[in-house]
Amino acid sequence: MLVAAGGGIHEYTCCCTALICCLQLYCLIQVRVVKNAIRMRSGITVALKSPYAGSAALEMKALEKLAQAVDRCASVSLAGFALFVGDSYGVDALGNIWLNGDDDVEAWTKFLHKV
Repeated sequence: MLVAAGGGIHEYTCCCTALICCLQLYCLIQVRVVKNAIRMRSGITVALKSPYAGSAALEMKALEKLAQAVDRCASVSLAGFALFVGDSYGVDALGNIWLNGDDDVEAWTKFLHKV
């Protein structure tokens, strides 16, 4: 009886592990789709740096804020630029635009209007 119960637990654990892997893959695909949608719509490339990179939930939250900020900056030509979400604001030597991921959409919008 215990052997049968142990086998059931192992199968349940394997199923749960497989489900978690599928959900993680789905989240990664969803992040990629949103990044591509932003690129296709506005012509900008998006990169997320630590701590936002690697966590699908944080990446999606940052991408939603970025999409809102870019929509609010319709008068600013951002096509061809790369936007990085990290821990500070600025424009680096390569022309990449950096946004502070801890700030809100309004702060990002103000910064993008100044660039």
